[in-house]
Amino acid sequence: MGPAAPFMAVCVLAAAEVGLAAMSSLVAAASLVHFTMAFWLARLRRIITPVVSGVSLMVIAASVMPIGAARLDEVPVGLSPATGPAIAAAVLATAAVLMLRGSGHWRLMAIPITILAGCAAAALMGAYDFQPALDAPWLALPEFSAWPGLGPVIDLDLLALLPVFLVVSAVIAVKASNEGAAIQQASRRRPGVVDFRGCRER
Repeated sequence: MGPAAPFMAVCVLAAAEVGLAAMSSLVAAASLVHFTMAFWLARLRRIITPVVSGVSLMVIAASVMPIGAARLDEVPVGLSPATGPAIAAAVLATAAVLMLRGSGHWRLMAIPITILAGCAAAALMGAYDFQPALDAPWLALPEFSAWPGLGPVIDLDLLALLPVFLVVSAVIAVKASNEGAAIQQASRRRPGVVDFRGCRER
């Protein structure tokens, strides 16, 4: 669903609740929001302000936390049950330091550095399995037959998740247009009127 990280959260939630096929249908439906919103960017930017979009993104992250918390006890046999929380604490500490104290490139690279820190902590505690990475082919053509296709549109579980995808899509669309407007203003010597056609193309 494009480069927007919040879609990872809702896609994980949908895959866990309704499966990959239904998730594909939700992604396809949410993508239509971007095309629709492109015609009302100027008005919507007054409604979905940075405060509104920021709160929405935090709510999205909070809704996925139960899935991550439920996997804390998924550690190899023979290890202490505290291994999962210890690795999670190392990951959170690394992310907090980089996001709150880091600057420049350190903050930009916070996510991949945090992932590497989590892998290193898991390896030191004996909870990281290198074998799947060694067995996986490093160069191969994609398996198109593995795509599950689209799920049924008329489904109660799917309809329950559809508003979540639509809200995330709307917030990301406005957020992307705000970034486009900021780039336009920073690229000019004198501030001018925002070209919303350029924001839509972005």
